[in-house]
Amino acid sequence: MKVALLCVGSELTVGAISETNSNILSSKLEKYGHEIETIIVVPDDLAVISAQIQYICEYYDFVFISGGLGNTFDDITREAVSNFTKLPLEKNLDLPEKMAYTIAGSEVFLNKVGLAPGLLVHFNEKKIILLPGVPAEFDYLLDLILDKLFLEIKNNLYIYYYHLLLKFERSVESDLPKDLLEDFEISMTILGLDSEVLLILKTDSSKKAAYWDRRLKKIFKDTLYYSGNSRSNFETEAYTVLKKRNQTISIAESCTGGLVSSRFAALPGVSSVYLGSIVTYSNDSKKKLCGFFGDSVSPEAALSLANASRKIFGSDWAIGVVCYAGPEGEIVGQAYISIVGDASYSFEKLFKGDRAFIQKRVASFALANFLGVITKK
Repeated sequence: MKVALLCVGSELTVGAISETNSNILSSKLEKYGHEIETIIVVPDDLAVISAQIQYICEYYDFVFISGGLGNTFDDITREAVSNFTKLPLEKNLDLPEKMAYTIAGSEVFLNKVGLAPGLLVHFNEKKIILLPGVPAEFDYLLDLILDKLFLEIKNNLYIYYYHLLLKFERSVESDLPKDLLEDFEISMTILGLDSEVLLILKTDSSKKAAYWDRRLKKIFKDTLYYSGNSRSNFETEAYTVLKKRNQTISIAESCTGGLVSSRFAALPGVSSVYLGSIVTYSNDSKKKLCGFFGDSVSPEAALSLANASRKIFGSDWAIGVVCYAGPEGEIVGQAYISIVGDASYSFEKLFKGDRAFIQKRVASFALANFLGVITKK
């Protein structure tokens, strides 16, 4: 079964917002043994949308379309699908204006999160699925529709994820066996992320899935911090380790302004290990809260922040983060991380990019090194 996703919205093509529904769809398709083969993003233009629907329907069995189902003049996804399929629009629902119309013969899925319903259109042995572009609504309706579509047609697709701590793509690629890369039954993907590399293995063979899972875990045993049939991240695994050991953490940040803390705070149940954080952005705040009067971006500053956080919250572990996020600063992108617990650990790295990019990468670097420290204990 071949799957494609068409994302409709001028707000996507002009960069006003990021497209995230592909992430939702791909993660949900995995449990049914399917994956997205093509993702296309188009503006709110009837001719462009219609042309892409025609193209996708020629090559794909399941066509998911997100966006363009609202009530404004540029919400024209229903019209585009109606024009292509030659199935008329019919006013069937007690909803405002354009949302009341469905495509003749389509199955309707009512939206309990928003207003616009989901539609499933059967056309020439193809399935065209229309969903709202709002991620929460897309997510809710997708669960209803996928259960109906794929309940009886699961494929034997085995997917494994391997998260490698503080590695680079080229070094990981050089460690992969040649027979793995040349195996036509295996699909391997190497993704360089912030302070880690993600390996994704896919195969239809249960025997080869089990064989290569064992080998990859052995090859990367020194840097593998998580492996499984779903993805993970630094903060989730750090939380798991701390909870198992009945230990706690606190955080003190400067340049990242709470980014490290927010990633912990997003985890359900994390209050059992995460005690709190302080943001000492100005030099004056570092003096008042941490008693530090030296160079505000230095290994000593990071250590002072970590020690102050640990003292204030009484945590077993603490992380201190300082950097030059830019565009001003002596060395833009220079970051220092300090981790205190059973001992003190210091890390530093120079990052390149704009301010937001540097802050994001420094936050990941801090979490990656913290996970590295506690997993070696």
